[in-house]
Amino acid sequence: MLLYEKVHEEIARRTTALQTMQRQDGTWRFCFEGAPLTDCHMIFLLKLLGKDKEIEPFVKRLASLQTNEGTWKLYEDEV
Repeated sequence: MLLYEKVHEEIARRTTALQTMQRQDGTWRFCFEGAPLTDCHMIFLLKLLGKDKEIEPFVKRLASLQTNEGTWKLYEDEV
């Protein structure tokens, strides 16, 4: 098998693994990191993979979490 084919098989395998961990609203939640950062990384990944149509739910979620000052906080009482 060519390296190119191996790479594409691995991308497909990891994509499937990520999709099984994805929540109904399109996000992932892990105990070791903030959800907004995970969503940002996913937007970058989808953009790199040319999956632009799948980015919108993440962008909407990030916009809904943004404060009036333009920042994102993990906790409401953060300064």
